[in-house]
Amino acid sequence: MSKLKIPFKSLIRNAAGDDRESLKGKLIYGIFWNLISALASQGFPMIAAIIAARLLGKFGYGQLGMINSTVILFSTFAGLGLGITATKYIAQLHQTDPERTGRIMGLTNLFGLASGVVMCIILFVMAPWLAANTLAAPDLAPALRIASLLLIFNTLVGIQSGSIAGFGAFKDLARIAIFQGIISASLTITGVYFFGLTGAVTAMVINSIINFILYKRTINNLVKRFKISINYMKSWRERDVIWKLSLPSMLSSVMVGPVVWIANVIIINTPGGYGQLGLFNAADQWRTALAFLPGVIGTVLLPMLAANNEENENIEKLNVLISWIVVIIIALPLISFPEIISVLYGNNYYSTGFIEVLALMIFVSCITSYREGISRKLVVKNLMWWGVLDNVLWAFFLIGSVMLLKNLGALGLSLSYIIAYALNTLLFVPFYLWKEVVPRDMIISKEIFLLWAILVVQTILTLLNISNLIKFISLTVSFIVIILIFQYKWNFGNFN
Repeated sequence: MSKLKIPFKSLIRNAAGDDRESLKGKLIYGIFWNLISALASQGFPMIAAIIAARLLGKFGYGQLGMINSTVILFSTFAGLGLGITATKYIAQLHQTDPERTGRIMGLTNLFGLASGVVMCIILFVMAPWLAANTLAAPDLAPALRIASLLLIFNTLVGIQSGSIAGFGAFKDLARIAIFQGIISASLTITGVYFFGLTGAVTAMVINSIINFILYKRTINNLVKRFKISINYMKSWRERDVIWKLSLPSMLSSVMVGPVVWIANVIIINTPGGYGQLGLFNAADQWRTALAFLPGVIGTVLLPMLAANNEENENIEKLNVLISWIVVIIIALPLISFPEIISVLYGNNYYSTGFIEVLALMIFVSCITSYREGISRKLVVKNLMWWGVLDNVLWAFFLIGSVMLLKNLGALGLSLSYIIAYALNTLLFVPFYLWKEVVPRDMIISKEIFLLWAILVVQTILTLLNISNLIKFISLTVSFIVIILIFQYKWNFGNFN
């Protein structure tokens, strides 16, 4: 079987969109532009977040993290899984059935607007009670009320982003992301510098409104290009898509946002809780940063998997491996030498505990990136109700672990994430095999076990504070093993 070779000139042509018909051309085009999009939308805000963490300190940054967590909690119900619904059905139908595409777009927009407004009102009204009785910080009520506006605009932006991905217009997403990333970072730094926590939250709202305007203009251009009329009056005909995909997607998400919020609440109600949550949030930024890579690739692969009924062996392997391997390659040096990251946050954060939490949360990113490919196949195979059960068990494991380890603060919270994801993934392996969600050798094989062993060993070396020389030697050997696996075991043949 010949190995995949992509000459540089061919790569440039594919990235420019010259070949939009072949599988390889679609994948390279989508990943290239979605990578630009993600780097801009995540990179600039990441820099701003580091600066904000230094300006606000551990306590203030912990409060900002709790506000974000609360918004995410309510956003779960506001979003209703409508973004992923838009991506799947627009990818399947926009070229073959424009009328139905228009009805589905109308339905997702109406549901999104209604749910966003309702959840905004609920958070606005509940803000004083939540701040006083749940967050143990009554002074956060005004900031929570400002943040409630995010529930309207973030919900609509999520649907619009999913719609654009469904059209395969990744270059358009990249253009928006570059502009939005610069604006977001500028607003955040300015807001925090002059107005502290309130300024940070206000900047988030303004940025969300700008996003909505930019995405709306792009959607208008796309529906004109594909001769699609967004139909609100007849959109109710497509209500079945809510039951098949949106509802289980929302219920699956309910087991994430609210559960994370509950876990954070448990931590902040321990001695020095907000400071510990601030440490955790700073470390968790890097898990989030690494998660953007699977997001980049997944945004491209989901519409490709949805539009292609024939299960191509190459794309099935890529669906599982590409996100995971990219994250592993970046994560291994960071797990081995997290001290490099900790320096960015200043003396207020630098400690052995912070370094340990950093290593653990970067390890978590490796677990979640592996699960990304499986999650996409659950969507494509209409198995999202099983995804709900998957996340219910994850929620049970996370909250149970946090309750047991809460006195360890940020370290206990990070260990809880590892326990929850690891146990949940292992328990569902028989189901993945039974339903043939992904190829068997992508779950059970010597190569898969070896990669997990590499990750575990490097993480343990860091937690045990082994000398940098030994960690460097182990890291070098690990990369050699990964290269050999790809050289002799995994190749993708004629990927066209």
